[in-house]
Amino acid sequence: MGTPAPMRSASQTISISPTTNYVNVTSGQIVRFSVGGQEFAWNFDVPNSVYLFDLNQVAPANLLDHAVRVYVAPNPISIF
Repeated sequence: MGTPAPMRSASQTISISPTTNYVNVTSGQIVRFSVGGQEFAWNFDVPNSVYLFDLNQVAPANLLDHAVRVYVAPNPISIF
């Protein structure tokens, strides 16, 4: 699903609220997530076969109180 990343490397910040059901990212993108005053960053370095998973799988334990689907678009640079 990727790896943790330094906050300063993020190209985008996505705020997660109680009503957030899904987010869209691109493979290869580093995203900072802001959740109720806490933050974490994730490098979505995933194979093209991974296109959907639950953000709870990579978020710090107990940070999210609901499921948030992550839709991962293929990296346009590596599509062949």
